[in-house]
Amino acid sequence: MATFLMFTRLLPVEAGSASRDELERKALDSIEIECPDLRWLANFAVFGPWDYVDVLDAPDLGSAYKASAIVRLLGYADVEVWPAEEWDDSRELVRHLRVVATDVPFGEHAAGTPPATRATF
Repeated sequence: MATFLMFTRLLPVEAGSASRDELERKALDSIEIECPDLRWLANFAVFGPWDYVDVLDAPDLGSAYKASAIVRLLGYADVEVWPAEEWDDSRELVRHLRVVATDVPFGEHAAGTPPATRATF
């Protein structure tokens, strides 16, 4: 399973349309049917350009994308899905990378100074 962050920005609901509660219920019911292996790990209301951030556990990007598409197709929110990696795991992924121009392991350059890069053509 992989972790994904789903950022949601609510759009104005037009008069006469379904209530936000109804739309949310439709979205959750549809996601449960279409993405049975997806699990919500956390939900946050945030104060910024997005209204909500959800932390999802999904078997793959396709499942996370389906969940976001369902919310968008209901027409009441803009949604973005980002893959997320635990901090320690992400550090391990790049621990042995080398900067070709300097042969310095990732993160071991002088503090505050990006590693020197040089292109030779």
